[in-house]
Amino acid sequence: MPSEILHENRLLHLQLGADNTEEVELELPNGWLVKGVPDKILEDGVVEVKIQRPLSRAKELIVEAAYQGLIYATALGFEKVEVWLLNYTSGEVTTYNFTPQDLKEVQFFQALQHNLGLIEQMKSYYSTAQQITPTSQGRTSWP
Repeated sequence: MPSEILHENRLLHLQLGADNTEEVELELPNGWLVKGVPDKILEDGVVEVKIQRPLSRAKELIVEAAYQGLIYATALGFEKVEVWLLNYTSGEVTTYNFTPQDLKEVQFFQALQHNLGLIEQMKSYYSTAQQITPTSQGRTSWP
């Protein structure tokens, strides 16, 4: 994403009061440590803000934010995840509320741990893959 859009998104977050800078972390049973910064921490939950631009897929943004928020809410011991979806064109903010049960918390964390395990397997593969030798090598000039 271009830095101008990232900067603008940050300003939009601030305008919405989503100005948290406190990092949270959650250690999973398999030893992975997941860290991140929720956009806003409430007394009883977390808020994740997503900006829906003209080519964005709203449903994907909502799902991504909900599960990101679930990780933060679990780390903080909360039972509430709010997703604020800001429509960039209209300026309208739609709020979606979720509980861990809505997000099938147990299945999500099982899948997350499974997928992180696959990444761990790939890391060990990469260390042996560094020993491979190409059958040929060449150079091409670029205009």
